[in-house]
Amino acid sequence: IAFSALHGVGIDELYNRLNEFSKLRKEEVFFEKENNNIKIAFVGKPNTGKSTLINTLIGYDRLVTSSESGTTHDSIEIDFEWKKNSFKLIDTAGLRRKSKVKESLEYKFVGASLEAIKNTNIAILVVDGTDNLNKQDLSIARWVIEEGRALILCINKWDLIKNKQEVFNNFSNRLQRSLPEMSKSRVIKSSGKVGLGIDEMLKLSIEVNENWNKRLKTSFLNNWFEKAIQDHPPPLSKNGKRIKLQYISQIKSRPPTFVIFGNFSEDLPD
Repeated sequence: IAFSALHGVGIDELYNRLNEFSKLRKEEVFFEKENNNIKIAFVGKPNTGKSTLINTLIGYDRLVTSSESGTTHDSIEIDFEWKKNSFKLIDTAGLRRKSKVKESLEYKFVGASLEAIKNTNIAILVVDGTDNLNKQDLSIARWVIEEGRALILCINKWDLIKNKQEVFNNFSNRLQRSLPEMSKSRVIKSSGKVGLGIDEMLKLSIEVNENWNKRLKTSFLNNWFEKAIQDHPPPLSKNGKRIKLQYISQIKSRPPTFVIFGNFSEDLPD
């Protein structure tokens, strides 16, 4: 394009060219959705080994790693294939406690990480196995769950742990107490340094993604629902009448979302 910013020459042609590119990009985005790539965001505190884990997973040093925390500044997407399954792996900046984030630039890194969680299918929460599961790990897990993303817990740096069973029991007990939604979830034990748990992580991601996309038959749901009501009958409403829950239906997947129909439902306790 013959162009002059000073005199405005070439502006129309530049606009038309960009417009063509924009249309092509929309078609590519649609094609990506149709491709059903499994998007996996690796999230967690700084220095838990997220970037090293992804480098080991894809088989080469694509991401910069360092023993210093805060090496990853922005969310980085990498296309990857494994056993005829297409993935988009997303490395994110570490999420520190809000009280420790002092620089305005770091707020932008945190914002990019939270945005990556919103746009992913699965979030793999990478925690440092040499440290205890703490409030910040649990806060990130709750954020993922509230956003409706599928969540996998990955205890990394497993090769550095000597008393493995004791450490695993401590993690399980803390999950049971503080995050009961995940108490029955499978936990991955991994090491980016020696390649431990990589295949298991990908297999579980495929399985979890299928569950996240699943739709259940209404007849199956209501057979379960009937038994649930028999085991746990609803209490009386405020006007003294019995709350009747009639049936349940799945209204969408990604994540699976259900609606229960009945009378006096506003009086039903949480």
